[in-house]
Amino acid sequence: MKGSGGSGSRSLLKEVLLWMLVPLAVLWPLSIAVIYAVGGSLLEMGVVLMLVPVVTGLAMFAVYSGLAPIRKLRDEIDAREDSDLRALPLYGAPSELEPLLRTLNLQLERVRANQASQRHFVADAAHQLRTPLAALKTQAQLARGAHTLEEAAARLEQIGVSADHLSRLANQLLSLARADDAKSVGAKPVDLAAALRGACHDRADAAIAKSIHLAFEGPEHPVTVKGDADLMHEMFVNLVDNAVRYIPEGGEIIARVRDYPAPAAEVEDNGPGVPEADREMVFERFHRVLGTGVPGSGLGLSIVKSIAARFGATVTVESGREGRGALFRVMFPGAPVG
Repeated sequence: MKGSGGSGSRSLLKEVLLWMLVPLAVLWPLSIAVIYAVGGSLLEMGVVLMLVPVVTGLAMFAVYSGLAPIRKLRDEIDAREDSDLRALPLYGAPSELEPLLRTLNLQLERVRANQASQRHFVADAAHQLRTPLAALKTQAQLARGAHTLEEAAARLEQIGVSADHLSRLANQLLSLARADDAKSVGAKPVDLAAALRGACHDRADAAIAKSIHLAFEGPEHPVTVKGDADLMHEMFVNLVDNAVRYIPEGGEIIARVRDYPAPAAEVEDNGPGVPEADREMVFERFHRVLGTGVPGSGLGLSIVKSIAARFGATVTVESGREGRGALFRVMFPGAPVG
């Protein structure tokens, strides 16, 4: 009995041990594999975490080094005076920056040209204003010293003439400044016929005073272009006024609008015309044809050219019919709008 009981106990113990060892034998390799895997991942993660500061530092150094030319350019610009508009150097600049530098240099060149033009304009304007102001002052002094009412009245009349001339010059300078300001120009549909007809109406009294026949020719339908109505009116008033001022009494002016092959406005007169040698210079500011004896500032045609240029139009002058007089033409690009 004892023998059989001991044998049964050992058998039960073996079964229990077997039941415990078999899972352990199976799970142990898997546990070792998991431990190795987790340990390897942790090791790799540790290496990565150690490399992050190194890689970040290298990247920051590369960016800092790459931005060195930009910092140098910034420092050079900061060190310049406000009036220093010299071109930025291209030598030694990275190829990636060359397009930007070329664009900046073109813009600086435009600013330099604009400033030079403004300085020239201000100097010329000051010179033109100095003469009528001096005349006005002289006439006022003479009027104060007049001995008779007739003499005083004559001096006052001359003061009025000088004041009118000064006022017209100031208005023309303002018109020219506005024409030069591209930001103030808005492109909207404008009827050339209506604009030129309105300019003729504005200068009708001046034409009548000189017994000038002022006529308008144009199509019945609108000839529409892109522009600014106020500036267009100013341009045509100066063009018609130029003809009224320079042709003799009893002359003839024809203002016309064409729509083929491109929109155009013309002012033709039978006056003395413009000498061929002066046809390029006549549009320059303060330029006046010598020998005409006509008072003026030499700004009217410059205003015409400046306004026309704002809308892509060109202004030309040639001889009129049968080689007599002058024909001024403002030609607009493309076909009529609308």
